[in-house]
Amino acid sequence: MSGLGAGGWSAPAHPLPCDRSRVWAEPCLLPTATSKLSGAVEQWLSAAERLYGPYLWGRYVLGLWEPGGCGVGGQKAPRREALGSRVGGPRLTWGGRGARRGAGPLRVPACAAPGRYDIVFLPPSFPIVAMENPCLTFIISSILESDEFLVIDVIHEVAHSWFGNAVTNATWEEMWLSEGLATYAQRRITTETYGTAHGRPLGGGGPGGAARAGAAQDAEPSLAPGVWAPGRACVQPGSRGSAPQGSGPEQWPRVLRPAPCPCPGAAFTCLETAFRLDALHRQMKLLGEDSPVSKLQVKLEPGVNPSHLMNLFTYEKGYCFVYYLSQLCGDPQRFDDFLRAYVEKYKFTSVVAQDLLDSFLAFFPELKEQSVDCRAGLEFERWLNATGPPLAEPDLSQGSSLTRPVEALFRLWTAEPLDQAAASARAIDISKWRTFQTALFLDRLLDGSPLPQEVVMSLSQCYSSLLDSMNAEIRIRWLQIVVRNDYYPDLHRVRRFLESQMSRMYTLPLYEDLCTGALKSFALEVFYQTQGRLHPNLRRTIQQILSQGLGPGAEPSAEQGAAGADSEAAADSEAAADTPALLLGDEAPGSAISLRDVNVSA
Repeated sequence: MSGLGAGGWSAPAHPLPCDRSRVWAEPCLLPTATSKLSGAVEQWLSAAERLYGPYLWGRYVLGLWEPGGCGVGGQKAPRREALGSRVGGPRLTWGGRGARRGAGPLRVPACAAPGRYDIVFLPPSFPIVAMENPCLTFIISSILESDEFLVIDVIHEVAHSWFGNAVTNATWEEMWLSEGLATYAQRRITTETYGTAHGRPLGGGGPGGAARAGAAQDAEPSLAPGVWAPGRACVQPGSRGSAPQGSGPEQWPRVLRPAPCPCPGAAFTCLETAFRLDALHRQMKLLGEDSPVSKLQVKLEPGVNPSHLMNLFTYEKGYCFVYYLSQLCGDPQRFDDFLRAYVEKYKFTSVVAQDLLDSFLAFFPELKEQSVDCRAGLEFERWLNATGPPLAEPDLSQGSSLTRPVEALFRLWTAEPLDQAAASARAIDISKWRTFQTALFLDRLLDGSPLPQEVVMSLSQCYSSLLDSMNAEIRIRWLQIVVRNDYYPDLHRVRRFLESQMSRMYTLPLYEDLCTGALKSFALEVFYQTQGRLHPNLRRTIQQILSQGLGPGAEPSAEQGAAGADSEAAADSEAAADTPALLLGDEAPGSAISLRDVNVSA
């Protein structure tokens, strides 16, 4: 797979010395993008290299050989330069993503050049959050609002340089080999590089961002633009302890309990993991435990939309399986050594799950002797082919200092009598929280919606203005609460948000909620005012969502949109026929696979 970008982008005139990464963005966004990532990506790359081996992607030189000039291994230097893959010795070894399984590498004469990991911020209408093209990662510019989500997404794409790009899943049916391993590596890198940089800890979700958070987070260092303390033994939360004992599906999901870890990154990584696993279980409730897309080895049978493979099971259930494997060997550093050997063995090739598992048992022969692959209730085959939730989940108690306040505040808002509970809740200042804490709190309220109207009114009085000043990840969650509870006083905020956002993850969830309730006409009105700024695929998907309420076989037209703005009754009529057939890659309206939950990074 390769990516090509073209646009009016700028980059810093004087990048940091020895920094393999450069940020590209529109001139108006460049100062923000540079300030948030300057020097950080190099730290993350360095941490990943210590864990999983050399970074394999760089520029190569390809063209006509001429006498003289630099040479590698006796080869003459070429005359023309191109962007491409990692240079291996005097020849370029090129595998690429999606390479045919078993095919030999293509060898092209090349001249070595420094490795590169550049990032380009694309317009807000870019269809997905991020895509890890070798040498140049694409990221949607909307994510710049959310410091913590930005950092996690970039680290995830960095991890794909090893898992997904260097070693690729041979079929789309085993996407977890890319996403599950990349998610595990992302959390290891995050834990390793947790700290502060330049005196600028990344902020929480509230106004003021990084500057405000600096004073608020003294007791708990924040996720940095990537500072790593050399020599410190930082480990993945939950990374020590023995494998779970016992058998039988009645014990699922099991909790893998670690020994205490002093690493300060453990708390934040546990918070982020809890946030994602919470979304996974939410998706499980919506889809049902027998959903075929909840398998790690999904079969592309009739009725399975390939685009639905990019779901939380691919990421988080895959992560839980990889994490379980790390627990079996009892030491995260030993598991890091295994993953390094795995990448070295299979780099620039495509693999299936059996390749990974056979390599794992060969690397740990003592585990093979113990038949850990057949442990009752936790068989490797069951991990791969059983529907439902993960068979075991990490113990996230090391993040309790960050998750306990969220649980306490949620209990207050759902307690009785409301007056006393609301008074106690107002004493908790969520402006000092991290983004993931606030998002987790709002997700819990979303799960409980519809809420009593007096609760929604009190929530609005307490938080609406504050949340409206926060980043898009926070605002969309509050606005979904507004829509699901038909809270009309805050509906103008929904309109303003949809008028300013053009990405799938910040629009589809709101349109789905609007069309599920009594606000279809409002959705039609906003859509026909903003459709010209939307990506064509997104525009078509929203039209399909809206058409569910316009009568049998209807597709919304401009006239219907205008009429919908005037007549709520016309827009509220329920569709009596099946929705239009989806094109490959479209999201099924009402499919409950929310891009906002997945926060899809490829």
